[in-house]
Amino acid sequence: MNVKDFPRGVEQKGFHMILVFMAKRNGIYHGVNIHNYLKTKMKASYFHLTEGERIEDYKLKRIGIAHLEFSSYDEMKQTAENPDRYFEAIVKEG
Repeated sequence: MNVKDFPRGVEQKGFHMILVFMAKRNGIYHGVNIHNYLKTKMKASYFHLTEGERIEDYKLKRIGIAHLEFSSYDEMKQTAENPDRYFEAIVKEG
């Protein structure tokens, strides 16, 4: 990654992204399974939903967010290209 446009004196400290956790269907929310790899990258997280809450519009309803930090741009890019492989929202009919 080219960071030549960074102001002088600013040091690049890792590569950061925000991940939004969302479900793949409507139903009753029962938590999120997060892959260990993703857990090691999480600097902070916040979940809006609690277990037992109903998701009525999964395409708009956000479960939570996480701040991730990576040691390289390539690692961040690889994770960003398919984040669904690193977590699964558990949603059951009901």
